[in-house]
Amino acid sequence: MILIGAQDVGPSNYLAKILQLLQIPYVCYASELSSKVFSRHNINSVVRSIFFDNDAHLIMTGTTLVDGIDKELISYAKSKGIPSISVIEHWTNFMDRFKDSNGKMIYPDYIFVNDEYALQMAKNNKLPENKIVVVGNPVLEEIQLKSDKFVSNKKKENSLLFISENLTEHRPENGERHLGFNQFDVLSDIIRLSGGTWEIDLKLHPSENEESYSDFLLGEKISLVDYKQMIDRVPEYQIIIGMESMLLLELAIMGLKVYSYRPSSKRNFIGCELGWVIDLNLEDLSKILIQNVYPQAGTRKIIPDFIGSTARIINHITNIYEHNSINPS
Repeated sequence: MILIGAQDVGPSNYLAKILQLLQIPYVCYASELSSKVFSRHNINSVVRSIFFDNDAHLIMTGTTLVDGIDKELISYAKSKGIPSISVIEHWTNFMDRFKDSNGKMIYPDYIFVNDEYALQMAKNNKLPENKIVVVGNPVLEEIQLKSDKFVSNKKKENSLLFISENLTEHRPENGERHLGFNQFDVLSDIIRLSGGTWEIDLKLHPSENEESYSDFLLGEKISLVDYKQMIDRVPEYQIIIGMESMLLLELAIMGLKVYSYRPSSKRNFIGCELGWVIDLNLEDLSKILIQNVYPQAGTRKIIPDFIGSTARIINHITNIYEHNSINPS
C-alpha cells in the first residue's frame, strides 16, 4: 500500500497522472481544493489529515509553501519509519516547500524534480543533494505530446487571456513573501491600457473566488473562462499575459508566445530566466495594448524533452516500494 497526498492543485495534477497508471494499491489524501483535481481524473481521495495504515510501505506527496497534507504525510512517514517521496513540479521556492510554520525543515527520503536545471537550482538552494532525483514531469509530458494542436496562425484580433494567481491570499501585502504587486494591480493596468478595445478573458486560479472580480466583470468585454474553455481558445488569443503561474510555463511548452507582467516585482520569474516567457514592463505593456508593438524575445533556453516522464516516475516508485516491501524497516 502507498499513501499519497497533496494540498495544492499543481502537485495534485502531477500525482493524478501517475495514479492513473500505477499498479500498486494506494490511498489518496486531499484537501478540499485538491480533491476536485483528483476527482476530475477519476481518482478517489479522502479529505482528512489523520493517516493510518499499518500496511503502508511508501508515502508520496506533493510540496506546498504552507503547512498541510504534504508536510503532515512526510512527518507521519518519519514517525513510522516509512520511505517517502516528495515531488517539486515547479522551478521555484525550493527551501520553503519543506519548511513548516515553525521554521523546521522536513525532508522526505527522495525529492523528485523536473530536469537538470531544477536539480541545479535545488542544489543552489541547499536541498540535500543525496535526496534529489531528476525524473521529468508527467503534466508537461502530456502537453508536449499534444503541443501540435495548440499552435495556430489564426489569431483573433484584440483578444487577450489573463492568467491570474491568488497573490492576495498566498503573498499578502503585509507579509514577508509579498512580491510588490498583486493580481488586481496587474489586471487594473491591463484594463486601463486596453482602453476598452480588447476582449479580455480571465482564467482564475482554482483557489480564487469569482466574487473578488465582480467590479472588473462589469465591463462588457471582460469574461471569465474555465480551464477547458481556455484550452479550446488558447491558440487564437493575440496575447497571453500572466505573472508567475506554472500555467505560463505550460503554455510556453505548448509552443505559444507568453508574457509576464510583474510591476515593482521583488524577484525574478523562472519562466523569464529560462527565456520561455517574455518579461514585460509598464512601457512594454503600453506599446502592446495601445500601439500593437511587441518587444523582442530574449535568449531562450531549450525546453527539455519530458517524453517518458510518467514511465520513469512509475519505475522509480515501483523500485522503492518493492525494495521496502521485501526489506521493511
